[in-house]
Amino acid sequence: MPPGPLLTTAGWSLNGLIIQGPRFREIPRVSVSDKNLEATIRKHESSGVPLVIEGVHGHQAWPTAMFDVQWLCDNLKQQIQVRNVHNRRDLSVSFADFLGHIRSIDRYASADETSRWYAKDIECPREWKEWLDTTPVVPRSLCPHGPADIMQNLPEQARVETLMCYLGIGDTFTPCHKDLCASFGHNLMCYAEDGASAFWFMTEGSAAPLMAKYFQSLGQELDLESHTMSIEEFAAAPCDVYITEQKAGDLVLVPPRSCHQVVNHGGLTVKMSWSRMTIRSTQIALHHELPIYRRVCRVETYRIKSTIHHTLRRNTGLLEDLGKGKDTGSLCVSYFDHDIFREQLANDVQKLLEQFRVVILEECYPDAEILDHVIQDFNHNVYDTEGYPGFTCDFCGSDIFVSFFCCKHCSPTTEDPSSLSDGLHICPGCYAEGRSCGCGGLMEPVQCWPLQILYGDYNRAVRALKGVGLEIFDEVEDR
Repeated sequence: MPPGPLLTTAGWSLNGLIIQGPRFREIPRVSVSDKNLEATIRKHESSGVPLVIEGVHGHQAWPTAMFDVQWLCDNLKQQIQVRNVHNRRDLSVSFADFLGHIRSIDRYASADETSRWYAKDIECPREWKEWLDTTPVVPRSLCPHGPADIMQNLPEQARVETLMCYLGIGDTFTPCHKDLCASFGHNLMCYAEDGASAFWFMTEGSAAPLMAKYFQSLGQELDLESHTMSIEEFAAAPCDVYITEQKAGDLVLVPPRSCHQVVNHGGLTVKMSWSRMTIRSTQIALHHELPIYRRVCRVETYRIKSTIHHTLRRNTGLLEDLGKGKDTGSLCVSYFDHDIFREQLANDVQKLLEQFRVVILEECYPDAEILDHVIQDFNHNVYDTEGYPGFTCDFCGSDIFVSFFCCKHCSPTTEDPSSLSDGLHICPGCYAEGRSCGCGGLMEPVQCWPLQILYGDYNRAVRALKGVGLEIFDEVEDR
């Protein structure tokens, strides 16, 4: 891929950037110690406007020594993936070699430079994850797999690890992109050498369609994550662009579908990043993001339909317990909390049922009872605790939930397929658009397990709502 125009932060300042665009705005900030922090976070999540929580490094439990680059040098013994931002090629190097490289080049890129490494998507050290999970520094509502992250409902081995590290010096960057599947993004700057920082350019989540069209007018595709925007291009964007300079202790909150670009400035910065899914995220992903991914053949990664199903099953169980007057333990601690919890839970189940109905319609197949099933002895206990092996579409990369088309004569590998699991798999959406295998014949419709499983779980949720006095949905026919 040919290199793009030189992008350098030399001479950048927040105030200097803000005045360069008529619709440039500064990202709102709130102190981590603000008494209204939780209310501010809720407002951010409902409005779709980015937010920065500042001063996180001022907490007494902030592990300064553990976030130091020397600690990483002593503890990161495995090879790490780095990207040369000039040609976008990835390579595997030792952490010591990475440090040696960034110490040998200037903090600002030059026109004749050919190599500048950015360490991205590095698995976070176990100690960092434990710190995030066990200390009260970052609000629990924002933590990965915490109480406000429905990815916790997936079996542990089916969960996607979103907690990653990013290390880079000035003029390394991430091209303009959206976080996967309408997830909420979180990025905490843990270490900044000699006053280093990172400049963020972000849009509101609702501006994604406008930005997608704008990218196409530039001859680019937003969801391919291959275009690095210039200041001039951001200034001409058809929406507000929010900018901030992220410094040590700043936690940047990224709304779902927010188009954002990050450019490092000055010395070495180390950031910790993670994503979080909510019921709102799955709704947006189901109706907006997944169709785009199928069009541009972008791997889904987050198993949206499976996440909806597992979350519906979990919340249905809780609602059944409430309907029967059972104790829900620590989920609600008083009678007043009990009523609020029941109302919120019932509201969540309604939203999930609406999404799951869409899923069922997409997975439905006439005469489904005659189809082959990959899993002949489906067991809910196994599904809930361990999960079953998943498939992805061999054309677009989307997650295959239940129904797909299979060719037993073709294989994406050089090995000859010997079973349904080994053949070429195409999702229903791709097959309906004419995407198929190389044989030229009709592919065989297959299901991972019987559709009756989905009908049963849908009807169980409908009955749970009726158990708390909400007769909103009708049961579907168990075919």
